[in-house]
Amino acid sequence: MPRMNLFDHITNKNPDGIAFEEAKQLFLWLYCTLRILPEPIRHNKIGKKELTETFSMLAAQGKLLGLPRIVAKGHAVPFNDPSDQAYWERLVDELLHNKITLDWSFERRCSQFV
Repeated sequence: MPRMNLFDHITNKNPDGIAFEEAKQLFLWLYCTLRILPEPIRHNKIGKKELTETFSMLAAQGKLLGLPRIVAKGHAVPFNDPSDQAYWERLVDELLHNKITLDWSFERRCSQFV
């Protein structure tokens, strides 16, 4: 049986999408530990590159709900475009530099997303 990749697993588990704030926590938790994943998925190679690709693809395909927007020069534009891998890389940097923290209550609800 072929192994399911993380993107497929998340989209299958969340066909209606994931709230953006929850997706950010999921991303950060997965960066820190894979133990929140089901056993079969946990054995896939999942590093920073795979995580940033997965979450930028989720954003690009409309699977992240409630993306933040700002108004610039009269036009609504994505704020730090989450469909860009650099957005997710910046989140890791912010976590590592203690500019943001993990939501410790997320661990109790993460199974609804993965």
